[in-house]
Amino acid sequence: MEYVITEETLAVISCGLKDTRIIEKERDFHICCSWKKILNDSCLYYGASFQGRLEGSKYLLEKGYKIPIVVSEGKDLIFIPLMSGEDCHGIWISFHNVIKYAGNQDETTVYFSHDKRICVPVSNYIFDSQFLKAYKLERMIHFIHKN
Repeated sequence: MEYVITEETLAVISCGLKDTRIIEKERDFHICCSWKKILNDSCLYYGASFQGRLEGSKYLLEKGYKIPIVVSEGKDLIFIPLMSGEDCHGIWISFHNVIKYAGNQDETTVYFSHDKRICVPVSNYIFDSQFLKAYKLERMIHFIHKN
């Protein structure tokens, strides 16, 4: 296992087929591993495969495109995809670590805790849509666990 996503993880950004940038609250580094392997290994570490998590999210949200996933329910690790799941240049953002975001039709700046921020090449509209999907997923999971 190259890397496991934790509460410290802010973003997982592909920089090529086997190069991924990890942004954490206290550090920023690259590892020689695909974003897909990082997400799958992390999901497995917390008890399910990436595909299983994706299918669960699709079922709950009744959607099938650019679906957020729950990497770990116990740790409230929900990650938002900003690119298509098949895209080799995946960008995944930690839902619970986003403080605010602002942008235009070309890019969005995402603000995290610890004075971290990144610019992502998606419109504010797309980021907002993805953020709202993650919020809906979180609310549905909390509702299921309460009942």
